[in-house]
Amino acid sequence: MTEQKLDIKKYINHQNQKLFDELSSVYNIELYLDPSMNSWGIDNNEPIIRTPKDDLNIASFTHELLHLYLDYQGLTSKEHIYYEIFNIHVLMSINRAMLFDHIYNVSCHKKIYPIFHNLGFQDKDFVQNNGFFFKRRDYLIIKTCRSLNIMSKLWISQFIGHFFALKNDIIESHEQYNRKYLYKLAKLDKRLYQIIYNFDTKWTKQTDLDCCENYLELSNDLFRWLKENNKIKK
Repeated sequence: MTEQKLDIKKYINHQNQKLFDELSSVYNIELYLDPSMNSWGIDNNEPIIRTPKDDLNIASFTHELLHLYLDYQGLTSKEHIYYEIFNIHVLMSINRAMLFDHIYNVSCHKKIYPIFHNLGFQDKDFVQNNGFFFKRRDYLIIKTCRSLNIMSKLWISQFIGHFFALKNDIIESHEQYNRKYLYKLAKLDKRLYQIIYNFDTKWTKQTDLDCCENYLELSNDLFRWLKENNKIKK
């Protein structure tokens, strides 16, 4: 089945009308049904939103509008950070494509969730998969690989990725569970944990959306850590 353009007006209500009107004054926003998608998403550098189901999920539609809103407000682009800022040796030492996209997406969520909440949506509707995504087996894989000094790219990427997911999970009922595993990760590698914790904390406090310096500092700190621990991939 090919993609099909949907009537975007069905996804606009009193909660997102003002947001949509503001963005529509700048962008020609389009909505497509795309069964090849696993979840809702928005095209890179294009005001095109895609959904796997025409299910009138206004919360998910608004979530994607808010990603566009960050672009509208001047958020540094993912492509600029990836190609112009991050150290190539750092990118080669992690599962770069998937992990970098994850870090950038979660960092965006940190900025758009307060707006989403203020529009009257519930925390459980912010992301589509809101279950417990980090299990004990995931922690044991990281711990075992690190202890045996094997599969460095895997465990480092898993460590960083799960930190960002746990630290930025906005579901209130998950807080105690997430704290437990963040504590365990911190004990596994205090320095690596501190590097990504500092990045997350500074971005939380920052009010403007120019994140070049944030990612440059993260890249430099990760490079030093990788070099000190003989993890640089060439």
